Amino acid sequence: MAKSILVVEDDESARLLYEEELREVGYAVFFANDGFQALKFLEKEKVDLVMTDIRMPGINGAIMISMIRSKYPDAHIIVVSACKQTSEEGVGKNVDRYFEKPVNLMDLKLYIAELLGN
Repeated sequence: MAKSILVVEDDESARLLYEEELREVGYAVFFANDGFQALKFLEKEKVDLVMTDIRMPGINGAIMISMIRSKYPDAHIIVVSACKQTSEEGVGKNVDRYFEKPVNLMDLKLYIAELLGN
């Protein structure tokens, strides 16, 4: 069975790019436009990885990450963001890895494969 990734990203072009790149290498990819949608999705579905931006409408990524950590302490979470102050917000200690936008897609896919054991 394919490993699953929830991509939390409010930018449609970024979502489409991640979808194409991640599905191409065999992942099941799901999307949420913001932290509210992501948390609602995670109440119903289990995923192998949450990949999120930080700056989004509604609940921002930093708050969403801390909420996910409190409910699902073993969840794999990576950040892909242009937001530089994530370590100041305490995000760094709560995620497996931080990638700065624009992300090198090859590095991202290699890290995900290593993290998820494929």
